[in-house]
Amino acid sequence: FPDWQVLGRQLGAQYLVDGALEREADGVTVTIGLVEAANAHQIWRDRFAAKGNDIFVLQDEIARQIVNRIVTRLEDAGRRAASRKAPASLAANELFLQGVARLRGYSKDDNLAARAHFAAALAKDPSYALALAYAALTEVIIHGYASAPEEVLREAEEQAARAVTLDPEEPRCHRILALIRIYLGNFAAAEHAQQRSLELNPYDADTMAQAGFLLSVRGRPLEGLAWIDRAMRVNPAHPHWYHFDRATALYSLGAYREAALSLERLPVLTAWSLARLGACHAKGGDMASAGQCIDRMRRIEPCFDPLHYATLGINYEHESDIAHLCEGIALAMTAAK
Repeated sequence: FPDWQVLGRQLGAQYLVDGALEREADGVTVTIGLVEAANAHQIWRDRFAAKGNDIFVLQDEIARQIVNRIVTRLEDAGRRAASRKAPASLAANELFLQGVARLRGYSKDDNLAARAHFAAALAKDPSYALALAYAALTEVIIHGYASAPEEVLREAEEQAARAVTLDPEEPRCHRILALIRIYLGNFAAAEHAQQRSLELNPYDADTMAQAGFLLSVRGRPLEGLAWIDRAMRVNPAHPHWYHFDRATALYSLGAYREAALSLERLPVLTAWSLARLGACHAKGGDMASAGQCIDRMRRIEPCFDPLHYATLGINYEHESDIAHLCEGIALAMTAAK
């Protein structure tokens, strides 16, 4: 094995890639690893096989996985470093990283804390485009995603668009703008922003997954599922929301049991997630499980109306997709106690 620390210093590299290629009669097998030079820690290792001309596709897939893991590692390291500092000494970027970390906690308190961190980052640097985009996203999340009041969504869209103007080369600003436009029902504009995000960073798994979600709500769930599955391969340690988006595509395809399995992988099932899960079970023929989901939903939020939320909580481009979802939820509700 090489001396990774020495090699890292010689190359001026924080991360190194090693690998081996084995030729076979009809193709090749490639083993690739990603190593952190400073401590020789192996971050990731995988094995790929390709036949014939598939080697060129394999090349691209390996590059995507390596780049995604390096980016994820750098972001995680930044968040850990920021978390060790006193709030008064944090710079704008560190406040931003803390905000992202809290936003990934998903609870109401986490979202409110994230909002405060992004506001503090912008107070230190009002031109910080990424903090502005995430601040806009956080407001949308706090107010209920697609069911947020229109004035909240419009203000968030304006902020995200301003972030894109401030830093047009930052793909995450374009991705957030695309998501907000999905919630507003501006699907063509959302796809334009989404495509720009992919052009700027075709290796980002979050952008791939969101592309899949966008295609699914535009009535192209088979294409959407392919993008989401690709994102999961590129980033096996992906955020939990990938499962929700995958379930959206699967439900539209009529793969109800697979959709239910995706939703059951979520660490926390909200009232809305339980309503969606109940719909999956009901359409899949498991009425007992469907009824249990609705009962759990009512215990969590007794006043929650899933049928009303179905028309607001997720924006589909076509009325038939909304009707399909409402049909499953209504069927699940008939099985509840």
